[in-house]
Amino acid sequence: WKTVREYANVYKDQLEYRTGGSVGSGMAIMQWLIRWAAMVGCRYKIGKHGKTAYEGLKVRKCRLVAIPFGECVWYRQLKDEDERGGHRMESDWHEGIWLRHALATSESESVIGTDTGVVGARAVKRKEE
Repeated sequence: WKTVREYANVYKDQLEYRTGGSVGSGMAIMQWLIRWAAMVGCRYKIGKHGKTAYEGLKVRKCRLVAIPFGECVWYRQLKDEDERGGHRMESDWHEGIWLRHALATSESESVIGTDTGVVGARAVKRKEE
């Protein structure tokens, strides 16, 4: 069976192929890549008993759609109570890089990488190629 290291190597190769660049082990995105590799093994890999580790822990299947790691997406950023409202004519959708599903919050939230850092997103759409 695949280990976290093997999953991480596959995701690293995919990311390098898509970007046409090299991803070094000291780059910040590697931390997110390794976390996602561990989550994939827990949430989606079916074990000998016919269930995922996530099912064994939560007593239900993980129904989240997995977006390929490092894929460019459109997202709507989570906002505080003070930031709600604003101008209706401005688009709420921004470009970013999908890193993983949020852990400590609602499972419908995602973690997105941007030019300015990492943000939480309440809605994510894959970009059409």
